[in-house]
Amino acid sequence: MSDRRSDRHQNGFLSGPSIRRHRPTTAFLVPTHLQRILQCDDLDADEVFDSLRLVAHAGAPCPESLKRATMERLLPGRLWEFYGSTEAQFTVCSPDQWLEHPGTVGRARAGRTLSIDDGVIWSTMPDFARFSYWRDEEATRRAWRGGACSIGDLGTLSDDGFLYLTGRRHDLIISGGVNVYPAEVENVLAAVDGVAEVAVFGLPEVKRGLFAAGGGIQLGRRVPIAVAMELALTGDTIDAGRAATMGLVNAVVAPERVLDEAIGLAERIAANGPLGIAATKRLMLAAFNDGGAAGWDLQKDLQPVVFGSEDAKEGALAFIERRPAAWKGR
Repeated sequence: MSDRRSDRHQNGFLSGPSIRRHRPTTAFLVPTHLQRILQCDDLDADEVFDSLRLVAHAGAPCPESLKRATMERLLPGRLWEFYGSTEAQFTVCSPDQWLEHPGTVGRARAGRTLSIDDGVIWSTMPDFARFSYWRDEEATRRAWRGGACSIGDLGTLSDDGFLYLTGRRHDLIISGGVNVYPAEVENVLAAVDGVAEVAVFGLPEVKRGLFAAGGGIQLGRRVPIAVAMELALTGDTIDAGRAATMGLVNAVVAPERVLDEAIGLAERIAANGPLGIAATKRLMLAAFNDGGAAGWDLQKDLQPVVFGSEDAKEGALAFIERRPAAWKGR
C-alpha cells in the first residue's frame, strides 16, 4: 500500500500529513472534519497550514472552542462559515465578523432578510432560490410562508442582524417545562479540556409535561408515587411504549405530530364551554399537584359532569356546524 493510500485510510484525505504533502488551497468542510484534523497525533504545536487560502465550513453548529483552535492553524482571514441547508442558504460569516461576534453564523446573504418567529429562523428568498420537496407537498407547505422559508432551526437575531443558532426544533428537549437546547450544552462541554467530541440528546424519563422519549414525544401525566419509587430504586427509565402500556401518559405521538395533537386537544376542551374549561383546569392542577389516586378520582368524578353537560353538547354541535356556541353555563 502506498504512503498516500495509508494516509487516506488512517486519517482521512485532509489529515495533517496529507495537507503537508498536497498543500491544498481551498477546502469545504464540516466541523467534524476540523475536529479530526486537530486531533492528528503528529500535529506540531505551532504548525500552521499556510497553503490554505480559503476554508469554508457549514453543515453543523461549530463550537466556539473548535473554531478558535482552527483559526490558530490558519493564516488570518481564511476561515469562513455559512449557514443554511442544501435547499436554502441563509447567511455568510467572515472571520472578522465572527471574532467581533463570537458564536454567530453571520448575517443574511444578499437578497435575503432574516426574522425570528417563536424561536424559529425564517428567511425571505430571491425568486430564483425558491424550492419544493420532491413529491412531498406537505413538507413544502410547512417550509414556506409567503416569500420566506424555514428549515426548522431555532435561533436568535441581534439588533445589528447577526444570527445565533440555538438548535433544531426536532432536537429540542423539554424537561420540567424548561426548553433545553442540545447545541448550547454541547458548546459548553466542548470547551472543557480533555473533551474530544460531545453529543447531547434526550433519554426516556418519567416527567411531567412534554418530554423527550424513544419513538416520539409523550404527553405525560404525573407518575404514581409507587412507580416513581420503583424507578428511583432500580435506576430504570420508561420508553414511550411502556409508559403507554402502564397508563402513565395520555398519548404517544411522533414529534412532528405534537403541535397538531395539542391543537386538537385544545379545540376539544374549548368545545365543552366554560364549564368544561374550568373542570379541565381542576383536573390539570390535581394531576400536577396531587398525582396518583387523587388525580384519577377527580377525573372520574368530573368526567361525566364535563362531557354530560348541556354546554358540552352545545359546544360539540357548534364545532361541527362551524358556528358560535350559545353557552348556558350548565
